[in-house]
Amino acid sequence: MQSQSSQQYGLSSSKLLAQLNSTIVEQQVYALRKLNQIVDHQWHEISDQIPRIESFVDDQTFPQRQLAATVASKVLYHLDEHDEALRLALEAGDHFDIQQDNKYVNTLVHKCIDIYTTKRVLLASKKDENVVIDPKMEAIVNRKFDQCFKEGMFKQAIGVALETRRCDKIQEAIEKSENPEDMLGYTFTLAVETIKQKDFRIEVLRMILLIYQTKPQGAGLDYFKIAKCQFHLGLPESTAILLAKLIVDESNNMLGPDYFLQAFQIAFDIVDKENQTFTSKVIQHLTTLQETSAQKARMGQLIKILKGEITERLYLQFLKKNNHTDMLLIGKIKDSIGNRNSMLHSATVWCNGIMNAYTTNDAFLKDQHSWISSATNWNRFMSVATLGMIHMGNKAEAEAILNPYFTGIANPD
Repeated sequence: MQSQSSQQYGLSSSKLLAQLNSTIVEQQVYALRKLNQIVDHQWHEISDQIPRIESFVDDQTFPQRQLAATVASKVLYHLDEHDEALRLALEAGDHFDIQQDNKYVNTLVHKCIDIYTTKRVLLASKKDENVVIDPKMEAIVNRKFDQCFKEGMFKQAIGVALETRRCDKIQEAIEKSENPEDMLGYTFTLAVETIKQKDFRIEVLRMILLIYQTKPQGAGLDYFKIAKCQFHLGLPESTAILLAKLIVDESNNMLGPDYFLQAFQIAFDIVDKENQTFTSKVIQHLTTLQETSAQKARMGQLIKILKGEITERLYLQFLKKNNHTDMLLIGKIKDSIGNRNSMLHSATVWCNGIMNAYTTNDAFLKDQHSWISSATNWNRFMSVATLGMIHMGNKAEAEAILNPYFTGIANPD
């Protein structure tokens, strides 16, 4: 009995299926074209002829192999045979139109990208060098990239490119976007925060750095991102050259105050990363560049920032100014414990050190020197250690503060 859906299209699936067994190629092609129109509604009737339709796909002399693959793929999709449906969709070529917005296309495209991603990751990680990627599968992924570029979905394209380890598509997305700077920053954030594989992360960061370097200096470049890329790639010499150029260009002409301030801020950021090896190498290269620089004073200030001198001074000034420690409280704690309990004695000294850390406020230790000196052995050592805690960062006066203890003078005052 003819179903209602086939009557709606004015087509008889049974007659069309009968034509598939015809010996006339034109009738077979005509039947496939009509079946392709009703397959989403008559797939359950067409499913019995899947072997016959697949035989057209395998026949290299059949003129419409891709059309046959399309019909078979759609039927298998409705049968929840997604792996086979995708295999035949790959054989369908341009008949598999990824720009169509329906469940069939979306499901198979997502499955194709997932399989492609898995294989690309295996190849990139060198876990299985025998993995082979079907060129037809890669063609569909490339068509999806082109669709994203055409529709302006550059962030989505970059996300897929990162997952599939396609640096060429990442670069293409950045260069084709209306705001390359924004895409570069987005790519950098994803590379640093989401990519776990070190080799691929380095490859992406090198690509980002290369794009930055091909642009003219001053053309709206994000020098902070450039410096961060150089930091993650371990390029201290390049960072030193960048900082020097932000102060004076190759002609020894000032680029302007904005660039000078950016150089200072980048230097502060490098110090905050607390990578002493990287920072010391940057200082070493800058010291060499300073000898031939037209702005020796500013280069010297830059080196001071990298050495942490300005940062530490600012920290000490802020903490000293905002120190609201109640010294009366620590005095009452000291009076309440007496002189005989060494454990409480040590705890009180540590309490004072923690309350006044980084503030250079050692008034309690000086005012209560006779009480502090009653400590012996390990407790006396810890008393001196809290002095280092209080004067943390005060390197300029470190020797003067600690020298009395090193020379064995009983009273440092």
